[in-house]
Amino acid sequence: MAAPSPKADPTNLPVQDTPAKPSTGSSHRNVANPLTENPVAFEFASDDMKGKYAKVDVETLLHRLPRPRGRLPEPPSEPPDMSGIETTHYNNFIEYMAPFINPPWQLVNTSTKLGSDFVDVRGVNAVKPDVTLYHYPGEEKTVMKKAEMFGEFKTESEPEPFRDEDDGGVTENEASGARLSRGQIIIYSTIILSAQERTRSYSFFIRGHTARLFSHSRGGFEVTPSFNYVETSHLREFLWRYTNASAEHRGHDTTIQDIAANDEGVEDAKVKLGVRIGRPLFKVEVENRTFYISQPFLFRHNQPVGRGTRCFEAYDVVDKRLVLLKDTWRHAEYDSEGEIYKILHKRGIPNILGVVVEGNVAGELQSTHRLANGKEDGKKFVHYRIVLDKVGRPLSEFSSSYELVKGCADAFEAHRVAWDKLNMLHRDISSGNIILGPIEEGPKGYLIDWEFAKKAGGSMKSQERTGTYEFMSARLLSAILSDSKIEHKPEDDIESFVYVLAWTIISHAPSSMDQSTQRHTDDD
Repeated sequence: MAAPSPKADPTNLPVQDTPAKPSTGSSHRNVANPLTENPVAFEFASDDMKGKYAKVDVETLLHRLPRPRGRLPEPPSEPPDMSGIETTHYNNFIEYMAPFINPPWQLVNTSTKLGSDFVDVRGVNAVKPDVTLYHYPGEEKTVMKKAEMFGEFKTESEPEPFRDEDDGGVTENEASGARLSRGQIIIYSTIILSAQERTRSYSFFIRGHTARLFSHSRGGFEVTPSFNYVETSHLREFLWRYTNASAEHRGHDTTIQDIAANDEGVEDAKVKLGVRIGRPLFKVEVENRTFYISQPFLFRHNQPVGRGTRCFEAYDVVDKRLVLLKDTWRHAEYDSEGEIYKILHKRGIPNILGVVVEGNVAGELQSTHRLANGKEDGKKFVHYRIVLDKVGRPLSEFSSSYELVKGCADAFEAHRVAWDKLNMLHRDISSGNIILGPIEEGPKGYLIDWEFAKKAGGSMKSQERTGTYEFMSARLLSAILSDSKIEHKPEDDIESFVYVLAWTIISHAPSSMDQSTQRHTDDD
């Protein structure tokens, strides 16, 4: 994986990759775009998530949050007035729920306060949830990096995003307004997963005096049946438990920790990582080896489910050098990327990176089951980290046409030898998976991200096809359009190499194209 040079703005926050995935171009927000919510994106998000839900009982979800000591406070004597227009509901609801919010927590009406402290998700570059829960007092605007959860509201005359079926199941409501609401909830929840270090996030939906709770992980969305939050204590107890729970139980990834004052090598790490004043520095252990990281330079979180890959330049405390730390949620039923690298190195495959250390992240909440058609589908995602020995440079930062072609040729050689010696295909040849080595190495290329490699004739690594749409072969794209299953072949990857070279030249080489045309090609 290649770190951008100069560094990407750390305020640009994640985008995720789930095969097949969109091109991993620039992660920078287009500053020319006005800050606005995007209803069209909500519709697309609803389509993307079709079938990726499962019912969860309210009691089951509540028990994931430890019950605090003491008794649940008594509810106010009068229910909140939810009879007027929607905008009057927010503050009435906040007032009603105040006894169950443990200070200094607070629910805030953020319905008119656009927040944009995240990278675009499905074209959405600003959001304003109706109500947002924060862990500290005084916040009066939308800050998704600090949002613990959100609530979305609708009047009783508007459709629910989900339906309760007679058999006890919960299904998607396909009415237009319902799809829009569902997509909005998906986008907001995806932003929280991407803007923070999370294992999962929670949210709620309010319609009059009824509510639903949601739990969102890399496996999908869990949805409770609808319930009356005035006549039952479910929602009151949920907020009470949540605002008394530990960060881990609330869905934060506590394996990424703040730096302590006496930690070894901190100042050296700040210099080598180029951490500016005011930017955070964290430590993370991979198999008992300590690394320091700041903000990820690659974000692949624009999809609500899947691997959620982030890549960091990391300072290795042992060797006192920069390495690459890749954080992802891998498919548990298949070999880890580190195991694949071991196979490749054992057979002498050239032009690949070395593994410093790798392993699954320990912890009860560091895995999740994939959801499909209302239930777990037998697949499991496990939180995983691998540290590689080079950070490298993006292919787009070639200094000459020779370096560009040499970088692609080296990656092609890695692919060819892996096929000749192992009958192994990479299956995701893209501009993001070919990197240039450090400048001091001279012109040199590497083929990276072997997680979805497979031997010819082997079992499929997941039910989804792998690859990056913009660089997939015409044959594979045709199969996707016709919804037919075909085996990924060497010629498909070879065709992808051609597209990578052509795309990089068109997008980044000096040419007679005007800047707007070249930029449009890059954005696409």
